[in-house]
Amino acid sequence: MGRAHGIKRVGAIPTLLVAIVAIACIVTALSSIFSAYRPPMDAAVIPGSAPDRSFLSSLDRFLERGLGARSRLSVPWTGSAEDLDRGMEDRARSSQVLRVYVYDMPEKFTLQLLRLFRDTYKETANLTSNGSPVHRLIGQHSIDYWLYADLLAPESQRLLKSVKRVLNPTEADIFYIPFFTTISYFLMEKQQCKQLYREALSWVTNQAAWKRSGGRDHVLPVHHPWSFKSVRRFMKTAIWLLPDLDSTGNWYKPGEVSLAKDIVLPYVPNVDACDAYCLETSWSQRHTFSIFCLSPAGDTPSSARLFDAIVSGCIPVIVSDELEPPFEGLVDYRKVALFVPSVKTTEKGWLVSYLRAITARQLSMLRGHMLEFSRHFQYSSPAQQLGPEDLTWQTVAGKLQSIRLHIRRAQRLVDGGRNIL
Repeated sequence: MGRAHGIKRVGAIPTLLVAIVAIACIVTALSSIFSAYRPPMDAAVIPGSAPDRSFLSSLDRFLERGLGARSRLSVPWTGSAEDLDRGMEDRARSSQVLRVYVYDMPEKFTLQLLRLFRDTYKETANLTSNGSPVHRLIGQHSIDYWLYADLLAPESQRLLKSVKRVLNPTEADIFYIPFFTTISYFLMEKQQCKQLYREALSWVTNQAAWKRSGGRDHVLPVHHPWSFKSVRRFMKTAIWLLPDLDSTGNWYKPGEVSLAKDIVLPYVPNVDACDAYCLETSWSQRHTFSIFCLSPAGDTPSSARLFDAIVSGCIPVIVSDELEPPFEGLVDYRKVALFVPSVKTTEKGWLVSYLRAITARQLSMLRGHMLEFSRHFQYSSPAQQLGPEDLTWQTVAGKLQSIRLHIRRAQRLVDGGRNIL
């Protein structure tokens, strides 16, 4: 019976094969249709989808979808300074989310620079797996791109609730200057770059909103210490987005930067983030993974090492007496990092003895906050709540009352009045 049954089944094979081939053809056709389909630009973000943390891939999609096209940017402003003042008064009485007006700057300050980075990056990709050293350096300081991309994204794709982009400047609390100062510094010829800086300075300072406030309610991304250096002194009233506050005078002149006016932002990490599984694995295999990561000062008090350590799940040992870490008004670094005085680390054997004295309970507490803290330093598209983009705008919002005070005070000062507050 078994053999007879088998002979009968052989006769059915050709029919079965035809059916399988037919199904395969249908699946292939459907796959080609769906792979060719691109969701509309304003399609909502798929809930639970992983955010893109790669500068290059996010930039590719940004440029491909035309999110920075002029048709999607803010409308030109033809109103008066009085209209802007009335808007400020109305907003001062409300407690709404931070409203940001993104300047519609000429493309030579924005999209052309982003395309320059993307195209030259791909030309150097054969040097290493992630582009040339210059491109990697630009990536570390690409905070201007991540903020810009989030502000320009369709509302259906945005997750942040702390900030909202407005198209009418009379509705704005803050004015964002979307000039990519780091890309231009590193990828343009020196004199050409300086000329572009002068043109950007002229363009911004001739805007009605700048003239009304003296730039005090404007946000200027200058995250690399060398970027915009030749002209930035003429915009020192604006809120600068910085990598740190260097008090040595090597990078910033006295009076140019301060914690009261400016905001320190984290570097973009150079390493992949360590998730909950990764953290558990790394801590259970201490012979393979580091428990502590030394984070000394670089050519400025801060360096990318600090943020690479945190997102990797490694406890930073910070040796930088003048460090002003990002978002310190919102996060407590003592929960994940160890701060040691530079003078002690020069004593032979002191640092090793200090680290060996850290108890298992202390280690457990530090590592317990690592995953929570890691998200504060991971730029992404879409920007995540409590991510660095979100904390940036929360920090800006905390300065609004002081900004309004300085604007009003400057407007009512008379000749001979006290200029310095």
